Amino acid sequence: MRKELTILEISNNSINIYRSCPKKYQWRYIKGLTPYKKSSALTLGSIVHDAFDMYYNGFSEAEVTGYITKTADEEIAKSPPDMAEDLLLMKYTALGMWMYYPKDLSVFSKIVPELSLKIRFDRGVDLVLRLDGLVEVDGKLWVRELKTTGMSFSQFEQRCETSPQCSTYTYAARKNGYPVEGVIFDFVKKPLLRRHVRESKEQFGKRIMGDFKMRPIFYYKRHYSYRSAETLDLFEKDLFSTVKELKRKCRKGDEWYRNPDNCWNFNSACPYMPICFHKDPDPLTIELFFKQGEINPMKGAKDGRETTSTAK
Repeated sequence: MRKELTILEISNNSINIYRSCPKKYQWRYIKGLTPYKKSSALTLGSIVHDAFDMYYNGFSEAEVTGYITKTADEEIAKSPPDMAEDLLLMKYTALGMWMYYPKDLSVFSKIVPELSLKIRFDRGVDLVLRLDGLVEVDGKLWVRELKTTGMSFSQFEQRCETSPQCSTYTYAARKNGYPVEGVIFDFVKKPLLRRHVRESKEQFGKRIMGDFKMRPIFYYKRHYSYRSAETLDLFEKDLFSTVKELKRKCRKGDEWYRNPDNCWNFNSACPYMPICFHKDPDPLTIELFFKQGEINPMKGAKDGRETTSTAK
């Protein structure tokens, strides 16, 4: 029997991008354009996420702290002055988030390290994911995930109950034979402090760190988000509908409409705005703002930590 070829790869991130703005999906996955510039918010999330991965994988607190400092300093050194100041605050925020997190791995009877998962979701379509890992609590297995958020705890917990990420992770883990209950979200609030008029960025950053130390209850919480079989059945139906639409667009290649409502998220402009509002984007603008990867109109999951090893 001939093995069926994979013509399309999807992940939680790529599907969310497609649902939010098909044009952005086309720029990223069909045209192969990856923005050079990352926002300080994305850099913060990435560094803190990697730091906690190290912690769960046995690195010492000193090693993790050193990683945050070194990585942040490298980002600052290669950034223009206007971005360097924001990244300095990001560095102190990341250190505060990590250093004063109430660390206790004893609540887990088992810790499974990072997992790469791949399942055949539909004809010619693979769902690929990379999970932070699994943990066992009171005999039950959960997917582990860290989040930084600007929302209140109650807002975040309500959002978790319908989170596509939680459903995707739980669905994929169960399809791969891991009987997970859902996702454990360790989430850390972003600081709401404001800089004083006569305060330097360095002083403000250190004040942010101190606030994490003084108010851990305000900044840190853990939430267990369960997924029932019925919930995952509904999730699967929704995803099938999205994949069917995506496959049709990939074949026809001419229906990638914009969604201007998503041009601004998290107080930041979409990185594709410099080219998205032009019929024929300037090639020089594309060269300056984007790394150009391999163009493959029927592959769409090379999107960072949720993909296979070829993606990052």
